[in-house]
Amino acid sequence: MSTTGPSPSRDQVRDRLVAMMCDITRRTAAEIGEVSDATPCVGGALLSDSLDVLEFVVALEREFGVSIRDGDAGHKALANLGTLTDHVVASRK
Repeated sequence: MSTTGPSPSRDQVRDRLVAMMCDITRRTAAEIGEVSDATPCVGGALLSDSLDVLEFVVALEREFGVSIRDGDAGHKALANLGTLTDHVVASRK
């Protein structure tokens, strides 16, 4: 998704985030199963470990122009798919 042009919907952002995580972990959507906003981003079906998280954060910055900082704000943003989606949407406004 480009950082220029019309803003994608929240659902489009969420779907793209899941696709990015699948690319990083080399799994298909079928392999990770059903996800919801409550699905944890780290340590579960989406990003398995700290290396996945690091690769994802770099991809997130490149794809959306959105940063995830260290510390509490970063942990909060990556708490689950819903908080991450909200963080990306809010950061792009």
